[in-house]
Amino acid sequence: MMLPRALVLTFSALVVMACAAAFPVVASATLSPTLSVNESAGSAAGSASSVGFDISFNPASGDAVKTLAIDLPPGLLVNEEIDGGACLSTTAPAPACQIGSGTALIAGTSTPMSLYLVKAPTTAYLAGVELVAGSLSIVGDITFRSSTDINIQPSLYVGAEIEFNALPSALPIDSMGFSLTGLTLPSSCQQTQVVVWASSEQRAYPWHALAPYTVTGCTALAYQPTSTEAVSRFPNSSWANFVINVVDPAGDSTSQSIKLQIPPGLALSRRMDPCLNGEKCTVGTVTATSPIMPTSQLTGTITLTGSNRVPSLSVSFPSPVGLELSSSLTAQDLDLLTLPDIPLTDLKLDFTGDKQGPMWVTQCYPTLFQTIFTPRSGATAFATNTAVNETGCKATQTKSKPTALASMSGLRADAPRFTVKATEGRLSPAIKSLSITLPSGLSLSAGALSYLSKQSLSLSGAKLGSARIRGGVLVVTLRDASARVKVSLGGPLLLESAALHTQAVAGHGRYRHVAVLITDARGTRTKLKLTAHATT
Repeated sequence: MMLPRALVLTFSALVVMACAAAFPVVASATLSPTLSVNESAGSAAGSASSVGFDISFNPASGDAVKTLAIDLPPGLLVNEEIDGGACLSTTAPAPACQIGSGTALIAGTSTPMSLYLVKAPTTAYLAGVELVAGSLSIVGDITFRSSTDINIQPSLYVGAEIEFNALPSALPIDSMGFSLTGLTLPSSCQQTQVVVWASSEQRAYPWHALAPYTVTGCTALAYQPTSTEAVSRFPNSSWANFVINVVDPAGDSTSQSIKLQIPPGLALSRRMDPCLNGEKCTVGTVTATSPIMPTSQLTGTITLTGSNRVPSLSVSFPSPVGLELSSSLTAQDLDLLTLPDIPLTDLKLDFTGDKQGPMWVTQCYPTLFQTIFTPRSGATAFATNTAVNETGCKATQTKSKPTALASMSGLRADAPRFTVKATEGRLSPAIKSLSITLPSGLSLSAGALSYLSKQSLSLSGAKLGSARIRGGVLVVTLRDASARVKVSLGGPLLLESAALHTQAVAGHGRYRHVAVLITDARGTRTKLKLTAHATT
């Protein structure tokens, strides 16, 4: 490997400053590399084309190039899947695996050169590249490089790098001109650059040269991705697995970002609490399919950490890809942000949970989810609304409406208490609010709402969002929808009439009619007529 160097992708000015600070000034340069790029073979975004590179090292007398790295801009990628992916399994150059050709000036002699895709030198690399020129044969490597070293999002500006180390001083390379064939071109038309880094026998610190690179016709790229979400409920349980699948047809623009709505009936399981209190949990897998990369390189993990207020989700592919997709998770959305310019025809996130248990619980009711797709081509983002695919629901339970019970106490002591216990329906959304019409003889003091106490209004199983009185009806709205809630009323908010008190002392009027309107998280209303039983 070359010595560490500043990364150059699209931030040329930043790189030049970084290099000036990082590398000491020498009296005279022993290399003076130059670079030019030829895009005459075609520059249409998203297409497969050839790109020409002319590199001159201009070594001083007695010096020679020792290491060479070519940083390709984001989205300009070598196709690892040529010859059906067989090239990654062979260590010998094969005609079907040739990816480049040209000439090199070696020891003063112009020599034909060829480049071949071969097996990676180690598992740390995506692939190997063998340079053959006359008697010279050198195996280099291909890796991904990103801007993480300068605190940029991990999946931002990911580009491929072709690197050769230990070039022989006995056969010094003074220059080379060659074309790489079958490259996949970027989806973005933002101008970037190709960067060449080279060190010499006399100085290990690398010099660099760069040349601009631009593609055309980005907004003409098709962009028709689709997404699916599947919730699989465990038998006789509210636990569930959750799977997201995004499909982007081959040849379309890559995605800049994807915003996926979490189904309203899906929530993090309490089994995940340790993951949100300092423990890092592997909660699923990510797999992808690409027309230019083997599937074996595109299998990774999903991890959960952070806190209940700010959960942190990491979607990452291990070495040799070494890529983390920048992501954000809330109760409402999963965002995949600043995705790399790598064509992925299929991206699957499978949230299975970990040793603590399943990651999700579901209320299991039919719903839609929204996805917002933003293309890297610069075309307009768009949204889709798709039905969530739910399984394991009808096999265990049938859908029912919410239920409630009401009771009264303290009437004889002129210290009335009134209670309503409400429970969500099976396979139905959670409860969001209750409108309670009290039985005759009980009423509400509107003035008492301004100084509510636990004695006058208390909730169990949920937190109070708001309480108000409309036409004598108490409307209690929960801060968050809940599966079950108990609402208890007392003085000074709850008032008992003298007639009711007299009846209670006499042992009469122990049963009273109550009306309760329950509204669930989807806005569905259920009217219930209850009979409240008065206890002593």
